Amino acid sequence: MKLLTKLSALELSEILHKHRLWLAREQGGICANLSSRDLKDIDLEHKDLRGANLSHSNFEGASLNYVRACFITAVASNFDNASMGSCDFTGADFEDASFRFSDLSYSVFNSANMKGVDLTCSNIIHANLLKTNIRLSSVQTSSSVSKEIRATKVTKALREIKTMNATKTTKTIKANTVLATATGLLKSNDWGHTVHTAELKTSKSGAATDYTA
Repeated sequence: MKLLTKLSALELSEILHKHRLWLAREQGGICANLSSRDLKDIDLEHKDLRGANLSHSNFEGASLNYVRACFITAVASNFDNASMGSCDFTGADFEDASFRFSDLSYSVFNSANMKGVDLTCSNIIHANLLKTNIRLSSVQTSSSVSKEIRATKVTKALREIKTMNATKTTKTIKANTVLATATGLLKSNDWGHTVHTAELKTSKSGAATDYTA
């Protein structure tokens, strides 16, 4: 396990200042490197962290609401119990990160790398998970047989939606039926976490939107 170092308020302020200059392409700008840091309970709400390196760091209990964090790298970081609502994580790399008991509501994870993430008991109400490579096995909260069966059914339904997108030959009524089935399964309280409002949508043509299961 990597040794995590703490940052003083002055050091953090300097890093964020140089990052703002970097985003503006101004002289003296340096992309923020917050990797391998102990940032437990830190308050970064409304900050612009686009492109920053947050890998292998501890953000447990951090306040990260409304953060702009497109294309950040946060591999194997700990976001347990963090408040991360209404953030933009488009294109972010969260491989092997942990979000146990965290609030991710209304955040955008479009095209983010979510391989191996732990979403146990996290809140993803109205989170946009379109085109992520998240796997449903990473959001299960127990080894209950009934939950395992439900996970299998949801995965099957989502894969069928993806197949319909690829072929583009399935009738709209079938797409809507499968979509309703998947959404209904996700709304079940048996899951023990709020994965029920992951945004499964249909396009104007009636075909199901891509969702990688």
